[in-house]
Amino acid sequence: MRHLLTRGPRWLRAQNLVIIIPIVAIAVVLVALYTSQAQTIGVQRDRISTLVAQNGRQADRLDSAYAEYTKLYGQAKQSGVQPTTVAPSALPGPSGRAGKDGRDGLRGADGRGIAFALCTATGWTVTYTDGDTENAGQCVGDTGTAGSPGVAGTTGASGAAGVDGQPGAPGADGAPGATGPQGEPGATGQTGATGQTGATGTGVASVSCTTTTDGATAFRFAFTDGSTQDVAGDCTPATATPAP
Repeated sequence: MRHLLTRGPRWLRAQNLVIIIPIVAIAVVLVALYTSQAQTIGVQRDRISTLVAQNGRQADRLDSAYAEYTKLYGQAKQSGVQPTTVAPSALPGPSGRAGKDGRDGLRGADGRGIAFALCTATGWTVTYTDGDTENAGQCVGDTGTAGSPGVAGTTGASGAAGVDGQPGAPGADGAPGATGPQGEPGATGQTGATGQTGATGTGVASVSCTTTTDGATAFRFAFTDGSTQDVAGDCTPATATPAP
C-alpha cells in the first residue's frame, strides 16, 4: 500500500498528465452538454405542452364562434333577411381629419354685365356695362291667327211690359213780377280801329308710329305746313299690307 501511494503521485507527475487532462476536460464538456441539452429538451417539452393547450383553447373558441355564427345565420334567414359576409378590409375606416384650406386663387377678369335692355321694333337692344350693344332677337310676338267665330248666343226672353206711370199734377202758375224802372240811355262809344289779319296757324294733319335711325320707336306728328316732328315713345309701327 505504501508502495502504491509512493508510485501514484509519481505517476501523476509524469508525462501521463498530458493525456489525463484532455480526457477530464472532454468528460466535463460532455457532462455540461448533456445537462444543457436535458434542460433545453425540458423547456421545449414545456413550451410544446403550453402551445398544445393554447391550440386546444383556440379550437374551442373557434368552435363556439362558428356555432354562434350558425345560430345567428339561421335566425336571420327565418326573419327574411339574406345575411352576407363582408371582409374586414371592405368595411369603411374612420373618417380622416379635415384638410387645411387651400390658398386663394388669382383674381379673375371682371365679367360683362347688362346695363339695360330696350324692346324696339327690330327686337331687344341690349346695352352692356362696357358700352357695347347687341340685338338679342325678337321681343314682340308674331300676330296670331284669327280665332274661329264664336257660337251665336240664344235670344233672351222678352221682358214684361212696364206699367204706364200716372200723369203728374200740373204746377201752379207763378205770380207776375213787378215792372222795373226804365234805364237811362247809355253814351255812344267810339268806333275801334280795325285789327291786322293774323298769320295762318299750323295744325296737326296726322299722327303715326315710326322707327327712328337708332332703332327706337317714336310718334311722328305731320303738320298742315308739310313739316314733321318725332316724339320718342313706345308704339308699334304699322305693318305694311302686301299688294294683292
